[in-house]
Amino acid sequence: MLVVAVLAVVSLGAVAGWCVARRALQFPERELCSRRPSQVFTDRHGAVVRAELGDGESWRIPVSVERVSPYVVHGIVAVEDHRYWRHDGVDRMAVVRAFLGNVRHGRIVSGASTVTMQLCRLAAPEPRSFRAKFRQAFRALDLETKHDKKWIMEQYLNAIPYGGNIVGIEAAARAYFAKSAHDLTLGEAALLAGVLQRPSALRPDRYPDRARLRQQLVLQRMVECGYVSAAQAAAAGTCVVPVSDPGGNAEAEQDNASYNRLGLPMTEAHFCALAATEAQTPAVRTTLDPVWQALAFDTLRTRVRALDGVQDGAAVIIENSSGAVRALVGTLDPKASPAGEVNAACARRSPGSALKPFIYLLALDGGMIVPDTLLEDAPLTYRHYRPGNFDGEYRHSIPARDALARSLNTPAVRLLEMITPEYLVTKLGECGITTLDRGADTYGLSLALGGGEVTLLELTNAYAGLARGGRFFRFHCAESDARAGGEVKAPFSNGSVTLTIDMLSTYPLPECPDVALAWKTGTSNGYRDAWCIGFNREITIGVWLGNKSGQAARDLVGIKAAAPVVANIARALYRNGRPPPGPRGPGGTVSIDVCAESGLRAAPGCAAVKSVLAPANVPLRFCLGHATDVEQTAEAGFSATDSARDAAVGMAGGRRERRGILSPAPGRYRADTKNVRLQLATVGRETGDWFVDGGFVARSAEPVWHNFAPGNHTITCVHASESTPDSVEIVVR
Repeated sequence: MLVVAVLAVVSLGAVAGWCVARRALQFPERELCSRRPSQVFTDRHGAVVRAELGDGESWRIPVSVERVSPYVVHGIVAVEDHRYWRHDGVDRMAVVRAFLGNVRHGRIVSGASTVTMQLCRLAAPEPRSFRAKFRQAFRALDLETKHDKKWIMEQYLNAIPYGGNIVGIEAAARAYFAKSAHDLTLGEAALLAGVLQRPSALRPDRYPDRARLRQQLVLQRMVECGYVSAAQAAAAGTCVVPVSDPGGNAEAEQDNASYNRLGLPMTEAHFCALAATEAQTPAVRTTLDPVWQALAFDTLRTRVRALDGVQDGAAVIIENSSGAVRALVGTLDPKASPAGEVNAACARRSPGSALKPFIYLLALDGGMIVPDTLLEDAPLTYRHYRPGNFDGEYRHSIPARDALARSLNTPAVRLLEMITPEYLVTKLGECGITTLDRGADTYGLSLALGGGEVTLLELTNAYAGLARGGRFFRFHCAESDARAGGEVKAPFSNGSVTLTIDMLSTYPLPECPDVALAWKTGTSNGYRDAWCIGFNREITIGVWLGNKSGQAARDLVGIKAAAPVVANIARALYRNGRPPPGPRGPGGTVSIDVCAESGLRAAPGCAAVKSVLAPANVPLRFCLGHATDVEQTAEAGFSATDSARDAAVGMAGGRRERRGILSPAPGRYRADTKNVRLQLATVGRETGDWFVDGGFVARSAEPVWHNFAPGNHTITCVHASESTPDSVEIVVR
């Protein structure tokens, strides 16, 4: 009875120990799967352009078992674990054989490790010992209950070391045979299957004789297991064994620095770095078009060589419809240290006048101007700021269209003063410009002339938003990103966008007569940056030239340095096909009458009027130069049929009465995503107190601008000379 009791206790203890071990020694799947593999980048057509190291500075390229030559799997099973497909993670027959052999030799000569147990050791490395084998065995049993044999083999193929920093069958195939694991021959597969026993000691590039002997053993075992015939094995044994380390020759690396140890290209570092931020998968298909990329690089380099004192440049080409970046050149000398590592397309630089179109766009959208509105072009003097025109000449007054097309400075600064830098920064943010992050007060009115900093990539993408009709969304460099879930913003009215595009198309781009583009240049203060952005309905091209050190050069003028690059790229892209018609906005314009002298909405006192296009549903401010005539005309019984004039004078008892508030007119107004900006103005020039919804706004004799949120609003103006205040009601939607 005592013996039975002891046996029972021992049995229960063994069962309990088994259960505890099974629960405690589980397969560390998280540790295995958390290792970051190498990333392989391809262009839009699938050709590899770059590969980056994974964790541990290793080359580790994941591959599915279906994309591995069957000879590899057969060779591994034959030489490492021929009962792999039948056991449950532990080969008990092999354990008994190994135990007897180890006892006979008095040391460990065989470990009886299965492929599953080896994978457990790779997931949780530890020195060889009986305890380690014990833990690996229980982890293998756990693993086989969670995953099938195919999954285990695939993980094993991707985790096995091949000497140096080569990990996994795909990296080994590329490193030693310059091909994919899918294309390995029988002899090559047998060679790589044999290396697994001792990866460092059997490296075929360093120890070819050892590797060949091991290969013969693998082929013999494959014949014994019935995977191949003896004739196949004999023929495969003659395969060439690599005799040099693909990555061990430092001189070769310097001479051929565009390829890595796996024989994969190492180009387009800047483009792939951007794609990597969008896609964290091992294989990344980028949006890069290799033909467009080469064209942009060659055109940029040719132009830089022709300029004095200019050493570098950047170019971006965006496909408007999708936002895909089809080309991005971040430097002309990627080998230069450290300048070559800097992606000039993403570097913050002063844009010069390149932001002016967005100032005019806001002025159009706020009812301040139409393209025919005359703007003052005269010297400006502020307390700490004296902006002047680039050519030093002034035209007194000039239509807004020509002021933008000629990139005059003082009209743009005056418009920005009306719009306010704060509002411009906010709207540029909605267009995707994220670098104006130091507060609008820091930039002030100098923002109109390059007082802030932007990147070429974001600026080009903002222009692409104009090209697609005022729809702004983020660019993407990885095909998998493709605006998935990306927010599309439309912060401007269609008519304002249409007229802005039309203004940017006033003159053809020099040296580009056959491709119609809307375009704008920019030159930073001190001749440090030259810009040009051009777009049509299909693509937007952005170019920057300069020196990364910030060194100035007299040739760094947008129209001279950057514009020819945009022109040459555009001509080359459409050399073999008809270019699309000129850029076109989304419509949304109406014909209105404006004062022939000022280009503002005609008031009853305007002597001559003309019809022009204006954004629909955006009330243009009245011509205040003739506003004093409103009272006289009304008293004389002037019959006005234009709705704008009806807004300036009211009807009562069959005759017109004076209305003190000239702007805004009562009615409905369209708001953007936040508000609508309207001018508060009276017929006369008398000082008045302005109230909106009962709250004091300002005391002024001049027009005042105010932002109105969606809803019903009452606007009141109180003049000291009048006992009755003037009020209008508007609805903002």
